[in-house]
Amino acid sequence: MSRFPQFLFLALIAIFVACNTRTDNPVAYEQRELPADFVQFYKKFHEDSLYQMEHIQWPLRGIPSTADSITWTDDDYYFMPDLWSMHTNSGFNDTTYVRSYKILNDMMIMEFIQMRNAPFGMERRFVKMDSAWTMIYYVGMNRLQERGG
Repeated sequence: MSRFPQFLFLALIAIFVACNTRTDNPVAYEQRELPADFVQFYKKFHEDSLYQMEHIQWPLRGIPSTADSITWTDDDYYFMPDLWSMHTNSGFNDTTYVRSYKILNDMMIMEFIQMRNAPFGMERRFVKMDSAWTMIYYVGMNRLQERGG
């Protein structure tokens, strides 16, 4: 119960930042170097299933894979630990996927993984809580919306 106010505060920050950081080019992000502690966390997160489960804010808000973005209306979808499939880095090679990061500040990083030759991608958001990185949001592999221009 004591983490709820902290989670609510971080969720409000994430919503505020997400609503105010739109860009017409989703891969043209600031190319800053990822923090060293995030790189270490990211490696362990994908190698150790227990560590991964401990570093996800449950229930995890997001959007499931293959959700139709045109008809999707559930703003309150949550992934639950008992149905979680471990995330690994296998399969997301550089020849098929483009991985990019948006470093919002020292405590929040957004990750985007997009297919090179198809309009599909996924998103994950990580925040640093109590000096540990935690995944707070996940959008599974879905068709990317085309941007008007």
